[in-house]
Amino acid sequence: VQSSNTAAGSNNMRLSYTSSWDALVTISKQEGLSGIYKGYGATLASFGPFSALYFVFYEDLKSRSREYYQFNNKSTSIVGSKKNKAEDDLPMPWIIGSSATAGALASFLTSPLDMAKLRLQVQ
Repeated sequence: VQSSNTAAGSNNMRLSYTSSWDALVTISKQEGLSGIYKGYGATLASFGPFSALYFVFYEDLKSRSREYYQFNNKSTSIVGSKKNKAEDDLPMPWIIGSSATAGALASFLTSPLDMAKLRLQVQ
């Protein structure tokens, strides 16, 4: 366990800062501009797959939920009458459920990328 503010063998690089501005200035002086963006490429590499998976899962879950909801909540309208647009809309809890499930699935599948990103950022 290290009790000082410097890591062993790290050329006196500080591990804690007094403020965000202090961190920005110190990192800029010690590592240059590249130190500020350390690990940013990994962030972009993990964000793309997460976003793509999220939207695919969300649209699919929303479509399946709409089919399920409409099947189980058939109205007793007159045959041949035009459907009201509101009948095609999902209730808010169904939309939130689709969104949360899509986020959980995408997060689960991309968690190895997030771990790699985190390790690159804290090196």
